[in-house]
Amino acid sequence: MGQRIKNFIECMKKTPSEQQKNGGQIKGVIFDVGNTLLKVSNYDVDSWIIGLAKKRHARILGSRYADVGYTDDGLKNDFEVELKRINNLMIPSLERGKLSVPQFELEIARILSGGAADQNVDWAAFFSGTLERNEEVINIAANLHKKGIKTAYLSNLDAVQNEIVYEMVGGSANFNFQIPSYKLGFRKQEPEAYIESADLMGFAAYTEAIKGVLLIDDSPKYIELAKSVGMQTITFNGNVEELRKNLDLKLAVHV
Repeated sequence: MGQRIKNFIECMKKTPSEQQKNGGQIKGVIFDVGNTLLKVSNYDVDSWIIGLAKKRHARILGSRYADVGYTDDGLKNDFEVELKRINNLMIPSLERGKLSVPQFELEIARILSGGAADQNVDWAAFFSGTLERNEEVINIAANLHKKGIKTAYLSNLDAVQNEIVYEMVGGSANFNFQIPSYKLGFRKQEPEAYIESADLMGFAAYTEAIKGVLLIDDSPKYIELAKSVGMQTITFNGNVEELRKNLDLKLAVHV
């Protein structure tokens, strides 16, 4: 068994008070993006694809388009196999950095046209149109940053999405670290994402230092994964005042 893992096991055996005495005070906070730092609405890749298909058919058929009678359900049936491939294979590859955004957009265009790739596909426009700043949570991150606590955001993002998010949340003025999944090579569904995030922030995984990292996320699944590697956590349910109270208790500073 490696020494890092042995150290981590010993850390996890200790009581909360022992962890606190050995440097367990929170020194870094990681924020989720979707439905935490940013409000998300209408993020539906299937509907986006179907919308692009309808535009293409309308462009090709012109005045005859209305006579054909295309429906969303009918188009979903036509693209059923391809939609599964997009959601189950292509997007995970995009978020792990294995597929570039231009490659993704080209493949979507090919799917829509049956191989000709004759349609402009703007992934950035679709993604940015689903987002709105959550001002109160962003302000909390900014206040923590000003107080000297290391701040980061962690999310399943490709390179284009990350540029949009980075600008919307205030960039380096509010965050010490941007941790998109495409740079990590791991998605948030994988425990390695949390281990690597802690390491990037300077809190070595498999040591007591990782107890100094707090994750704020709205997903119970991701909260449990963060706990499994030794992080502290707060589940964000949309109630900002409750989030402030929980942070006040855990950090012993007012935000």
